Amino acid sequence: MSLGSGPVTCPLARMIQPSSARLNCTRSKPTGVALTKMLNVASPVAGSALAGACAAGACPAGRTIDDHAATAARTMAHRTAGAARRVTVAAYHLPMQPNGYAALRTAAALRTPADRGWIAVNGSDRGRFLQGLLTNDVAALEPGGGCYAAYLTPQGRMLADMHLLAEADRIVVDLHHSVKDRLLERWDDLIFTEDVELSDLTPDTVAVDLCGPGASSMLSRMADAPTGAGAVTLYRHRAGRIASHAVTVARIDELGIEGYRLRMARDAGDALRHALAEAGAVEADAAAWEAVRVESGRPAFPVDMDDGTIPLEAGITDRAIDFDKGCYVGQEVIIRVLHRGQGRIARKLAGLTLDSAADSPAGGSVPGPGAAVSHGGDAETGRVTSAVHSPALGRPIALAYLPRILADAPGTEVAVVTERGDAPAVVTSLPFV
Repeated sequence: MSLGSGPVTCPLARMIQPSSARLNCTRSKPTGVALTKMLNVASPVAGSALAGACAAGACPAGRTIDDHAATAARTMAHRTAGAARRVTVAAYHLPMQPNGYAALRTAAALRTPADRGWIAVNGSDRGRFLQGLLTNDVAALEPGGGCYAAYLTPQGRMLADMHLLAEADRIVVDLHHSVKDRLLERWDDLIFTEDVELSDLTPDTVAVDLCGPGASSMLSRMADAPTGAGAVTLYRHRAGRIASHAVTVARIDELGIEGYRLRMARDAGDALRHALAEAGAVEADAAAWEAVRVESGRPAFPVDMDDGTIPLEAGITDRAIDFDKGCYVGQEVIIRVLHRGQGRIARKLAGLTLDSAADSPAGGSVPGPGAAVSHGGDAETGRVTSAVHSPALGRPIALAYLPRILADAPGTEVAVVTERGDAPAVVTSLPFV
């Protein structure tokens, strides 16, 4: 059966003003925002054909890639100004335990994520309620299914990303703890006549993440219900017991590699973690976890994505957005960018590979979150959001928002501000590894 089947109305009332009347989808256009600013669409001069020509060194009318990058940089200036205020992961300057990284890449590694929150959505209208709010197709989920989705502002900016798990009588929302209370309050205000009930599962819930190529076989050996790769495919989940404790195992691949999140009662967390360690899982530190994430080019909320980001910029469109579903908050902006703007956006998340030469003044330096990126003499054309030293590549790498014309030109040389000065870097296609 599908969850909360039935017609879905356009949720204008579920955007910002809960008390507003519910209006038709055609009236959901945000007002008071200049169209180009609202969409963050690059100017026509930075169109896809021109971008390809510039990347090949053949820009028409004497314009260079530097000219177009400068234009796009001015468009995105107001977006990068607040980058330093992001909630950041401080793993970029922590020493890494090599055995944890090796386990993530070759075996199985575990951690207890301290940054997660969980919301339960109950009631017969739960599917329709979330369908009108989120970017992915929630109403189509069957028990045991799940998806990755985003919750947007009417202007298409991200308020949260989340994993949804459909159970027999509820949908569990797994999201960053920093936005949990805000979403609980906002969603509660949006319940009118619907049969929907929200509850905070976080105080009584804990999770253990198990990632790496050996994670599936380890779970299959330990669980009394099948939780191997054949039973728990991406975004699906299965309830079972491990070490005599009730556990829900969900495959989410959060690091861009095979990965499972095991959710259980809080008082069972230590015992389960110990059982996994006894079975051979290695506890990986935050630096190792972050290194694999960045090597995979996976943006994290709220580090690489926040309320100034639209999903298309972050490169999560294929995972987070269903283009065949009905109306949801922020949909009009997303559709305008894709159709009227032909998918052109002013900035994109891109990779940077930094110089590792010891004789370079800043060689080997890992930039901090918010570090400025410059190109062609411009003081700032972009900003770093995440950076690590990559064990796989033997050099620093970073995720950064760059003008689209630069992000689409791998091999372009830029400079990144570090503690030891400007570090030469090269724009790199994602993923790194």
